[in-house]
Parts: sequence; structure tokens; C-alpha cells
Amino acid sequence: MTLAPVAGARGTRDLDDATCRRIALTPTGAFAAAFAVAPLDRLTDWRAAPAAGPA
Repeated sequence: MTLAPVAGARGTRDLDDATCRRIALTPTGAFAAAFAVAPLDRLTDWRAAPAAGPA
């Protein structure tokens, strides 16, 4: 988790800016992924049939 802000700060020369961007973009990306998967899961009815397991 520390590597990304430090690597970003090397490019911008501002550790605070890189840290704030990482803190903002990480939850934003997580929620975007969740909201993208939820409709696809509902559309494909992926969890409707239980998986066949060992008997």
C-alpha cells in the first residue's frame, strides 16, 4: 500500500497529492467494480443453479 503513493510521488514530486489520490481512487475503483459486477451477475443469473459438488 505504501509503494503506490511513493511511486506516484516520484512522478509528481508531491507525496501528499499522490497519497490523497490513492486514498480516493482505491475505494472508487472498488465500488465501481462492485456496481459493474452486480448487474452482470443478475443479467446472467450466475448464482441461480447450485454447483454440482462431490456426492
